[in-house]
Amino acid sequence: MLKQLYIQTEPMNDTRERRRYELKLSKAPNMRTVIIALLAFILIGTAADAFAKELRVTTAADLVNCVTGVPLVAGPDTGKVAAAGDTCVVFPGTYIVVAPVDIVIENLTLRSTNGATATTITGALPGGLINIVNRGVTVGGPAPDQGFTITNAGGAAICVTDPANVLCAVAAPGGQAANENITIQNNTIRQNANEGILFHYGVVTAIDTIRILKNTIVNNGGDGIAFDDSVGAIGRRGVDRNVVIEGNFLNDNGNGANIGVGAATSANIHFYNTTTIEQLAIINNEIYRAGVTVPQAPAGSDGILFDGPITEIRDTLIDRNLIQFNTRNGIKFDYVGRLGENVTISNNKGVTPEQGITHNGPAAVPGEGNGIYITGLVNDVRDLRLINNSINSNRGWDGTFPPAPAADLDGNGFDDPCRHGNGLAIEADSRVESLLLDGNDFRQNFNNGVCIANDG
Repeated sequence: MLKQLYIQTEPMNDTRERRRYELKLSKAPNMRTVIIALLAFILIGTAADAFAKELRVTTAADLVNCVTGVPLVAGPDTGKVAAAGDTCVVFPGTYIVVAPVDIVIENLTLRSTNGATATTITGALPGGLINIVNRGVTVGGPAPDQGFTITNAGGAAICVTDPANVLCAVAAPGGQAANENITIQNNTIRQNANEGILFHYGVVTAIDTIRILKNTIVNNGGDGIAFDDSVGAIGRRGVDRNVVIEGNFLNDNGNGANIGVGAATSANIHFYNTTTIEQLAIINNEIYRAGVTVPQAPAGSDGILFDGPITEIRDTLIDRNLIQFNTRNGIKFDYVGRLGENVTISNNKGVTPEQGITHNGPAAVPGEGNGIYITGLVNDVRDLRLINNSINSNRGWDGTFPPAPAADLDGNGFDDPCRHGNGLAIEADSRVESLLLDGNDFRQNFNNGVCIANDG
């Protein structure tokens, strides 16, 4: 009818114009199609809301219930059950738990309403106080006022793990390996008997897409953040910054009380996983005073430590950190394997030369104390870049003055010709290839600014 009216009031000039108009009408959506599309959109949105809900938690019992998929028994959401994709929102208070908070639901978020100063989770449990036992889990919200204070007088604060492990003492049934898409953010993790955050599995497990962001991790008996030797390859090749440790404040961790498997040493941030590390970014952290409360004589504790059964580190960025006053080295690489390719240590400095990778080493007794130390265990260094760092006032000492000839000071089977107290010490057991030093400030280190004494 519409086509006929058009022809009567405004006749077509020729057949081709009429055909173009008819084709245009045939392609236009009719009102029925539009209504169906709108209804479908509304139904999809309603379904999404139904499957992603927030459950309000007001008691310690319901904290455990919520993350394990058990109905809540108190508060405004009594009777509700968390499912995949939901959020357990914890109201202010101190939650003293007598069973571990085992997060066995996939893609669950656990956060608070008022942040770490108002919301504490505490207990005295062996293993982990909070165990992450599934993929896609987030502890602490993206805002500063959505995290927790977490203190476990009997073990670690957070274990990232699987149902097969024994060490973390998971009690709830269900879950699977928490091996990807894990986020821990905006929490205060303090005064735990053992590690602050421990990655540990019942079987060797590769992990990727890990985010540890803006946490305060202080005064823990064990490492601040640890990846033990039950962790397999870390990171995914070709995915930039796949594992990120960013914006955290770490102070006085690494006091020797680790429960992680294979831990004979301590650090604020400690990698001793099995096989490789790649696409790792350690960015904009403050990393202070490892091992100060319980000095690990004679070894001390490092700011960042890579050791154990690691075989290769590549595609890694350590940038814009302050790494200071740790009782051993600022950064130490101490494993049998390759360092590089594409490893960059850059911009680790503050507003004065005293800030950066500085003042690391024992306060009074002989011991290691280098800004960056690559030991004789490392058998290949290539494409390593040190750019725009302040590496000053590192204070290791081997107990002799002047320094004695090379000896195996750290007991790893290789002589240490650089001795201790260097800004940068490279004692690799093979070649050093494609090393870039650009724009760094080396001053007032007890021994050398830079010592390269590789065997190759």
